[in-house]
Amino acid sequence: MKKGYLIPLSFFTLTCVCIGAENKASVDCYPTCTQSQIVTAKNEINAELTFLDSKYSRLEAKANLLENDISVIRFNQRRSQIGTSVKSTATIGNSNDLPAQSGTEELDRLSDRLDELKTEMFTIEKERSSMSAYLDQFVNLVPTELVPQRASRSLNNNPYSDSPDRSLGDADFYYNDDDELVLNFGDFYALLAGVNEYESDEIVDLYEPVQDAKTLKKVLLNNYEFTEEKTILLENPTRSDLLNSLENLAGSIKANDSLLIFYAGHGFWDEKFKQGYWLPADARQKTKASWISNATIRDYIYGIKTKHTLLIADACFSGGLFRTRSAFQADEKLKSTLFQMTSRKAITSGTLTEVPDDSVFMKYLVQNLEKNQSKYMTSQDLFAKFKIAVLNNSPLNQVPQHGVVQGSGDEGGDFIFVRKNI
Repeated sequence: MKKGYLIPLSFFTLTCVCIGAENKASVDCYPTCTQSQIVTAKNEINAELTFLDSKYSRLEAKANLLENDISVIRFNQRRSQIGTSVKSTATIGNSNDLPAQSGTEELDRLSDRLDELKTEMFTIEKERSSMSAYLDQFVNLVPTELVPQRASRSLNNNPYSDSPDRSLGDADFYYNDDDELVLNFGDFYALLAGVNEYESDEIVDLYEPVQDAKTLKKVLLNNYEFTEEKTILLENPTRSDLLNSLENLAGSIKANDSLLIFYAGHGFWDEKFKQGYWLPADARQKTKASWISNATIRDYIYGIKTKHTLLIADACFSGGLFRTRSAFQADEKLKSTLFQMTSRKAITSGTLTEVPDDSVFMKYLVQNLEKNQSKYMTSQDLFAKFKIAVLNNSPLNQVPQHGVVQGSGDEGGDFIFVRKNI
């Protein structure tokens, strides 16, 4: 039994904002930037990249039309002696067709214009490459206000204290009397969905996803700061079950809360539309309206305004979903930075390859969640612990993935698992 195929989440369309003189200060702060300046700089650079992508696409479309018209002219020149010609499919010069005998002059004009477009495209490609490298500098930059000054050792330094005059107020983190880092988390929510049984006889049933979801729920409740009240388990959910649950979470979750979304079941990769889908229990083979697109999941991840959201998908997924990050464990100072910044991350069991129903990915994911003894463990830490084990033990050579869910509001932070005092 296989869990099928899933695909990259597509990008959101962003408002194009070029980096002008008024924005220069926030971008030029590198390498000594505050957290606010880093966020502003990344937003500005991403907006410029989006503008460049849009401009490149428009030029590429024009170039394709010109190449088509050039081909038509050359074809018609070859066929003119027998009186046969074809019409252009382009709209160059406000005309839907070109004469069969366009001649060398017209051909030269179109060729010159094509060269101009390709020169512009080449220039944009270089600018995009430069901007992407600049963005990476800010993605990995540690803010100048990384660690607040340790205040006097008193209960008033505890952000959980009822005292209204605590010196750190609602600080994101502080250090206790034992000099241990304490992060000021909100609530932890989890939506865990597993689909074994499909209503349609056209879709093969699975055996493990529901049990995988139950196992993950157990370890989250027993070992980490998740509660029964805020942990939702969906067994064989329909499309409306899944979307209604996401909609309800969007209305309940607060800005400092964290959300973990888990899905195990069939997925499908549509090569024609370059789009991927989750297949809920009521999916029909030839009815896409009964599926859930990756774009829809991405939209909910963007719309549910958490501090941190982590998607774990035990199904085939594309590495193209991510801007991958180095999977090195974070020290205490870095953890405080990753906590402060908003994150939208994903861990998936594979790329565009089949993954087994008896999941090696789930085995080592759960095993490492259970064995962890650290108070704080980022999703990046977790992935680094079990990636090699999955690679070495997968019967289908699956390659697990970790990275940013593009276009969903990630600002460089990371989801953090908080271990209970057990």
